[in-house]
Amino acid sequence: MNENKLIISKPSPELDNSIKAFKEDMYKLYRELAGENTPEFDNEGRKIVKDRPDGYKYIIGAYMEEKMHQHFPGWDVEEASPLEINPVWVTAKIHVSIIDWGLFTRGIPIEYCKRRFYSTGSARVQYSGCPCKWKNKNQDGVPIPRRSCPDCEGSGQLPHIPENIIDLNNITESAVTKATKRGIRKATGIGNDIYAKRLDFFDEEVGDKEVIE
Repeated sequence: MNENKLIISKPSPELDNSIKAFKEDMYKLYRELAGENTPEFDNEGRKIVKDRPDGYKYIIGAYMEEKMHQHFPGWDVEEASPLEINPVWVTAKIHVSIIDWGLFTRGIPIEYCKRRFYSTGSARVQYSGCPCKWKNKNQDGVPIPRRSCPDCEGSGQLPHIPENIIDLNNITESAVTKATKRGIRKATGIGNDIYAKRLDFFDEEVGDKEVIE
């Protein structure tokens, strides 16, 4: 571009073919990742796909991270904004950053080969139950809060104040893990079979659920 004119180069068949080949290679890669079936167990018999209490399934974070190391070495998780902590929820907002090696192999400088995908995840803050209910059980052994307890006033739950939070570190880690796994799925398609996001153009079946644990 000079002072007054925008110089536009003429398209060339070589450039058109190169762009077409790159798009086809990229689509093939992500289509293959999205089409992989997540194994139920690893070679040591440890569960990779687990059941949630509400009937949904989820994939352990270690498996999705291992797949990222395999296909996108150099990937990273970057903070998009500080953790949001309130008396009920902890919310993490992050970017999953991957290096697109397909761009790099085509001569693009490494600093321009990084792509970032925004994601969020939340975990519910857990509070300690009142000790009074463990000292007051019915004939079946079920803990029952004491109505006269001055600490919980018969509810069995202690006040929602910082002193009564159960391990805030685990709660924040859970929020970050959920955000990371959702970001990985969006960025790569890994786990689409479990999180019901796979598109099957042959059977025309489309998943419509996403529950990230």
